[in-house]
Amino acid sequence: MSGCERLQRLLGGAQLRALRARLRNRYERGAGAGVVTLTQLSEPERAALAGLLGRSLRQAASMRIDIDALDAALRHGGLADSLHNALEILDGPITNRVAERASLQDRWDGVRRACPAPLAILLADATGLGLLKRLARNDPDIAAPLCEAAQCVLLRLPAAGIVRSRLAAEVLGDAHALDSGLPVATLVLAVLRRQRNRDEADARP
Repeated sequence: MSGCERLQRLLGGAQLRALRARLRNRYERGAGAGVVTLTQLSEPERAALAGLLGRSLRQAASMRIDIDALDAALRHGGLADSLHNALEILDGPITNRVAERASLQDRWDGVRRACPAPLAILLADATGLGLLKRLARNDPDIAAPLCEAAQCVLLRLPAAGIVRSRLAAEVLGDAHALDSGLPVATLVLAVLRRQRNRDEADARP
């Protein structure tokens, strides 16, 4: 019997799906080595963990698991390189959600840093950044060119005597790019409103 077949027999199957999900969630949250206490374990779950660790089966519904020891047991048994690896073999790739969120935040920070004023002022608070995220469908790769297009339009303002369609055609190469409700137009108008509100606030005695 191959290592994968033995791993499937020891830790796979529908009975242990909830246990695997709990263990996967640990890695998805960015946790690695260490000791974890698993509570409310079913008898098959306790039996599987005890078998992997070479322990006698106890009746307690909780177990303290040393992840390093479990990694070593899996390697020694020729089942997998680690618990992380075993869970991926059984149920597919594990995404580190903490690292994924941090990476996404870094990308958004990069979009903001690339924007000069006045666009940068709009994106400096949560409301302005939230608007950009909605317009870009929460994708920094969409947001970056959207910001560039908005900045090009803002540099041409005020554009007295030029109709919107002509301005859009000259600056963006599309006469309809600044139509009401479209992302670039919405972003430009948000910047202009922000500037107007600041000017009005500064003018108050």
